[in-house]
Amino acid sequence: MNIKPLGERVVIKKMEAEEKTKSGIVLPGQAQEQPQVAEVMAVGPGTSDIKMEVAVGDKVIFPKYSGTEI
Repeated sequence: MNIKPLGERVVIKKMEAEEKTKSGIVLPGQAQEQPQVAEVMAVGPGTSDIKMEVAVGDKVIFPKYSGTEI
């Protein structure tokens, strides 16, 4: 699927949650903390007022309940 964002929109892919702790303890699905870090997959062209400052491949932090899931 090829998605091209318009305007000042960005398409990101969430990073996977860790299944083990550094000490080797396996975490069940409900105990895993969902990361709020994602990788930029596509960037819109921006607008005349807004210059896009992220590029494909950058890592970004986003708010927990933001965006639209597709």
